Amino acid sequence: MRVARSGEPRGAATARMMSDPPSRVRAPFFKTVLEQIGETPRPVILELGAARQDLLALLHGSGCRLIVANLATAFADAGQANDSGGIAPITDVLRELCQPEPVDIVFAWDFLNFLDVQALASFMSNLAMLCRPRASVHALIVYAERLMPQRPGLLEPADAAHLRVHTGVELDRIAPRYSPDDLRRCTPAYDIDGVRLLGNGMQEYLFKLRR
Repeated sequence: MRVARSGEPRGAATARMMSDPPSRVRAPFFKTVLEQIGETPRPVILELGAARQDLLALLHGSGCRLIVANLATAFADAGQANDSGGIAPITDVLRELCQPEPVDIVFAWDFLNFLDVQALASFMSNLAMLCRPRASVHALIVYAERLMPQRPGLLEPADAAHLRVHTGVELDRIAPRYSPDDLRRCTPAYDIDGVRLLGNGMQEYLFKLRR
């Protein structure tokens, strides 16, 4: 498995700590994506966060090319200006990293929650240009909770069918709580292939690029 990495290029509400979320949550679409990877010859996978040892272990033997973008700080700041201007540096980093092959799978984790509507639409549009037709984007959306952390990174793989949710994280940023209709309006180039409410109150999404 070949891994490419990048360096890293606030909204407020009454802060509180997470109140005992489950340490593990079943994530069926995450399992679906891993199965897709196993069935795809040399897939190109884009990880928006840092390198995750559990993910590396799950991908071992797949023959994939894994691109580690490490963009938590950039995403945490991108949605603050209420426009799409913060997306340009993110797009530039991804465009450079993803050359010369188009991407088959994107692990977006909880990153999309940190973009306002305009920034989210701009990001997903630019991402589509880096992906192969029918590419998959796996994402988790804060839905039941009003608050979320200041930065992405709440979740990571636990095994092939479950995600681990970090505990003891301060929740002090208002969550956009995007609905499926909100996301359809922001992602016209994609189909929502599946959406499911998880045990921790987040919604798990699987997007498929149309073209």
